[in-house]
Amino acid sequence: MLVTPGCFTTYRKESNPLSRYLDHHVGNRALLAIGALAESEIDLPDDVILERVLGDLTVEPPAFSGEVEMGAFKQFQGPSLEIGPSTKTDAHVQMIAFGVVGDASLLLTWPDAADDVEPIDPFDGDGWAHPLVSDDYDEQDAMRRFEFRAAQERFTVGEHRDVPCLWFRLHIDPRTYHEGFDHSAHKSFVDEQIARVRPIVDRIASQINEYRQTTLPAKVVSALERRRSEARNREAFENALSWPLGFPRATLEVDLQTAEAGAPPAEPAALQLLPRGLTDTTFADIVVAVRRWANGAQRYPRSFHRPQRAYEDWITDQICIALNMLSAGGADREVFRHVGKTDITVRMKDTDRGTGEEVVFVCECKWWGGEARVRDDLDQLLGYLGQRHTTGMLIYFVANEDLEAVEGNAIRALTAHDAYIERVGEHASWPVLRFQQEGRRADVCVAFVHLHYASALRAADDAAEGFETEE
Repeated sequence: MLVTPGCFTTYRKESNPLSRYLDHHVGNRALLAIGALAESEIDLPDDVILERVLGDLTVEPPAFSGEVEMGAFKQFQGPSLEIGPSTKTDAHVQMIAFGVVGDASLLLTWPDAADDVEPIDPFDGDGWAHPLVSDDYDEQDAMRRFEFRAAQERFTVGEHRDVPCLWFRLHIDPRTYHEGFDHSAHKSFVDEQIARVRPIVDRIASQINEYRQTTLPAKVVSALERRRSEARNREAFENALSWPLGFPRATLEVDLQTAEAGAPPAEPAALQLLPRGLTDTTFADIVVAVRRWANGAQRYPRSFHRPQRAYEDWITDQICIALNMLSAGGADREVFRHVGKTDITVRMKDTDRGTGEEVVFVCECKWWGGEARVRDDLDQLLGYLGQRHTTGMLIYFVANEDLEAVEGNAIRALTAHDAYIERVGEHASWPVLRFQQEGRRADVCVAFVHLHYASALRAADDAAEGFETEE
């Protein structure tokens, strides 16, 4: 027999803690309200925000109103029992409504800090036992089974005459319920059960009041501080990126000394267009982002191997994703674009010459193909330069086992290039080399991503997918 447990039972204690109900139905709504605040509102005083957020969140603790009404309803119609010669009548349940003010549904929960009160289970303290159907099943067995069913929902929440109430169910045995019967035993039983319920209801009300006055405001203030911290960190992060809004115009210096009478005015010096591009801080941020991506990629080289050349575009897309994570300010800051075959570029306006957007950062990705190809790789990268000063990266994906040998060969070939000027330092342990070609200067960070894994395993993978293993 499947029945729904009533209020104040062990089932409610184990399955419906009041704290979970409050966090789910009240606390989560408050946290959503904090998340919905505009950036301009989160710095308002705490009391102003608390009043705004908590003003619409109401949870009224339940309490008995003092109203009690009795009525006989034949719910759980019981067995027909003989009450006289050739006379039978049905057992029934007496429903007693105890009026409740506040949120009566909270009576279906159990107070968390209520070690001094015990749940009220069917037959607990009543001296009844679970009815067993015996071979000689008789009226007494039928009545005990009826009593058991009624006791499953001794206390339930509902309404009586459109008023919230706590229903108390009392089974009635018609064999003892007759004219002149002393009802004091029934009344004593009801009073005893209600006396056990009142402390539980008081604990529920006490926990709700504590939640409204202390716990919930603390949760809201904590969530508010997290939002404020996130805003501060984002602002500091964006400021640290130092994105230039454009290239400033060159300054014209004018000699304000009075010219001699009759002397022609001095010719102004020719304007020197300043080489400007990404700031060093921003360039370093980009390289660090690629380094973090590379550290993760090197843990799973097998994922990036087959087939090598065809995967250049796909790997470049992954780097684009890593770089776009730098653009925390929104879509208008997503300046990393995958164009051409394997390029990642940043474009900015040249306000000096009014030529519109030009490339100020280039990233070229290549699988390492030997020292002989390095010159062509660099020429391809330098060919994208549009500004007088550009920063860039040349990223090599290395499948060879000896990474140090590859790095040495690559640097040797790059420093032998006609456009090479000097080594200017390093970012994220990768060298930065300076090149100048046709009046355009570029600081290029040369990165190496080691994607080697055992040749035997690589050959097996290639054979399984129909590729020829590249050495």
